[in-house]
Formats: sequence, structure tokens, C-alpha cells
Amino acid sequence: MADGDSVKIGTPTVQGARVRAKVVTHGKFPKVIAYKYLRRKNAHKKIGHRHQFTLLEIMDVQG
Repeated sequence: MADGDSVKIGTPTVQGARVRAKVVTHGKFPKVIAYKYLRRKNAHKKIGHRHQFTLLEIMDVQG
């Protein structure tokens, strides 16, 4: 946390610091494909998943 020349460093947090944020959107990232294959076994498996995310907009940092 910096205010002009004074800098506050916390381990792990700065006491009394506050961050205001607004949720912009929720969504999913593009699909990730994991393909598992065993050679000479005639075995394969295709697995996919999509990670979810939340996009935030930082409005104010006080401390």
C-alpha cells in the first residue's frame, strides 16, 4: 500500500486496508481437452473441462 512516499507492507496483509470491487461478469474459459491414450491396448479416453472465472473491477483501495 503506497501513499506518496510512505509505503506499508504487510505479511500477509496490511492492517486496516480495504479494497472495494464490483463484479463485472461471471463466465467460463474455452474448453481444455485432455486426451489419454494407452499404446498397444486399443484404449483411449477424451476428457474436457472448462474453468469458471469471475471478472472484478477494482473501485477503490483505502488504507
